[in-house]
Amino acid sequence: MTDTNTTKLEKLLMIGKEVLAEPDVDHVLEKSVDRLIDISGAERGLIILYNDTGDRHIQTARNLEKEDIENPEFEISNTILENVKQSGEHVFLKNALRDKNLDQSKSVLRLRILSVICLPLKKSEKVFGVVYLDNRTIQGRFTDEINELVISFVDFISLAAFHTVERNHW
Repeated sequence: MTDTNTTKLEKLLMIGKEVLAEPDVDHVLEKSVDRLIDISGAERGLIILYNDTGDRHIQTARNLEKEDIENPEFEISNTILENVKQSGEHVFLKNALRDKNLDQSKSVLRLRILSVICLPLKKSEKVFGVVYLDNRTIQGRFTDEINELVISFVDFISLAAFHTVERNHW
């Protein structure tokens, strides 16, 4: 393992310990989004959870300045969210505006979204939420390396997010 990989692994473990040490699940999710923004350079990050009937609940929505986003439902690509929710597959795009599968997406065009990482939160293969990160200013903001770090960190988040769903009995 190279020094760079060791440093990344150490950083990921440090962040994971910090997040898992937080006793309040809502704070865990808020800290998780903040750390995802830190490691990815995303402008915005959200954790969205779904109840048993599939209704959406935005658990936390934060921006680069670690402030809550007002009206986050208007600041994200619903097309990307629905694709990830339905397929259970993760989306990683360096430029969403050039993706042929999104050329009819009104939210991608309106928000001028460039880089996107969106991952499902799963328990026993059932999608109960998604993690969504985007950037509107720099094409290719999310590198393959950042994508891999985010994927690794989302494993920590899945457990905490699932506990939130169970606790709230949505």
